[in-house]
Amino acid sequence: MKDQHIKEIKLQAQHRISSLGNTTIIPVLKLEGNLLDEYGFHYGETVIVTYSRNKLVITPKRSHEEYRDSIIAYNMENPHLQKPIKGE
Repeated sequence: MKDQHIKEIKLQAQHRISSLGNTTIIPVLKLEGNLLDEYGFHYGETVIVTYSRNKLVITPKRSHEEYRDSIIAYNMENPHLQKPIKGE
Protein backbone atom coordinates (compact mmCIF):
# COMPACT_ATOMS: atom_id res chain seq x y z
CA MET A 1 0.00 0.00 0.00
CA LYS A 2 1.16 3.50 -0.69
CA ASP A 3 0.58 4.56 2.91
CA GLN A 4 2.43 1.58 4.41
CA HIS A 5 4.69 2.46 7.31
CA ILE A 6 7.10 0.53 9.50
CA LYS A 7 7.15 0.92 13.26
CA GLU A 8 9.68 -0.72 15.55
CA ILE A 9 8.11 -2.03 18.76
CA LYS A 10 9.96 -3.72 21.62
CA LEU A 11 8.48 -6.95 22.93
CA GLN A 12 7.83 -6.81 26.66
CA ALA A 13 8.18 -9.61 29.21
CA GLN A 14 5.27 -10.91 31.24
CA HIS A 15 5.55 -13.30 34.16
CA ARG A 16 2.93 -16.04 34.04
CA ILE A 17 2.30 -18.22 37.08
CA SER A 18 0.79 -21.64 36.46
CA SER A 19 -1.71 -23.34 38.72
CA LEU A 20 1.23 -25.36 40.10
CA GLY A 21 3.07 -22.18 41.06
CA ASN A 22 5.68 -22.35 38.31
CA THR A 23 6.68 -18.99 36.83
CA THR A 24 7.31 -18.61 33.12
CA ILE A 25 8.35 -15.47 31.26
CA ILE A 26 6.50 -14.96 27.99
CA PRO A 27 6.83 -12.25 25.30
CA VAL A 28 4.05 -9.67 24.99
CA LEU A 29 3.33 -7.45 21.99
CA LYS A 30 1.13 -4.45 22.76
CA LEU A 31 -0.34 -2.27 20.02
CA GLU A 32 -2.35 0.81 20.94
CA GLY A 33 -3.04 4.34 19.81
CA ASN A 34 -4.81 6.46 17.22
CA LEU A 35 -2.70 4.96 14.46
CA LEU A 36 -4.69 1.72 14.75
CA ASP A 37 -7.95 3.58 14.20
CA GLU A 38 -6.51 5.57 11.30
CA TYR A 39 -5.52 2.34 9.53
CA GLY A 40 -8.85 0.55 9.95
CA PHE A 41 -8.50 -1.17 13.31
CA HIS A 42 -11.40 0.05 15.46
CA TYR A 43 -12.09 -0.75 19.11
CA GLY A 44 -14.68 -3.46 19.64
CA GLU A 45 -13.95 -5.15 16.32
CA THR A 46 -12.39 -8.58 15.90
CA VAL A 47 -9.03 -9.07 14.19
CA ILE A 48 -7.52 -12.11 12.53
CA VAL A 49 -3.89 -12.91 13.37
CA THR A 50 -2.15 -15.02 10.74
CA TYR A 51 1.21 -16.30 11.83
CA SER A 52 4.18 -18.29 10.65
CA ARG A 53 7.78 -18.42 11.81
CA ASN A 54 9.09 -14.85 12.27
CA LYS A 55 5.96 -13.25 10.80
CA LEU A 56 2.63 -11.94 12.15
CA VAL A 57 -0.09 -10.41 9.99
CA ILE A 58 -2.98 -8.66 11.76
CA THR A 59 -6.08 -8.01 9.68
CA PRO A 60 -9.53 -6.68 10.63
CA LYS A 61 -12.10 -9.48 10.37
CA ARG A 62 -14.25 -8.84 7.33
CA SER A 63 -16.42 -10.80 4.97
CA HIS A 64 -14.68 -13.04 2.45
CA GLU A 65 -15.65 -10.67 -0.38
CA GLU A 66 -14.16 -7.62 1.37
CA TYR A 67 -10.99 -9.62 2.12
CA ARG A 68 -10.67 -10.75 -1.52
CA ASP A 69 -11.27 -7.22 -2.80
CA SER A 70 -8.63 -5.79 -0.44
CA ILE A 71 -6.07 -8.38 -1.65
CA ILE A 72 -6.82 -7.53 -5.29
CA ALA A 73 -6.50 -3.79 -4.58
CA TYR A 74 -3.21 -4.30 -2.71
CA ASN A 75 -1.72 -6.32 -5.57
CA MET A 76 -2.82 -3.69 -8.11
CA GLU A 77 -1.25 -0.90 -6.01
CA ASN A 78 2.00 -2.86 -5.67
CA PRO A 79 2.83 -4.31 -9.10
CA HIS A 80 6.55 -4.17 -8.26
CA LEU A 81 6.21 -7.09 -5.82
CA GLN A 82 7.75 -10.29 -7.11
CA LYS A 83 5.10 -12.51 -5.53
CA PRO A 84 1.64 -10.97 -5.11
CA ILE A 85 -0.37 -11.76 -1.98
CA LYS A 86 -2.82 -14.59 -2.60
CA GLY A 87 -6.25 -14.62 -0.96
CA GLU A 88 -7.67 -17.71 0.69
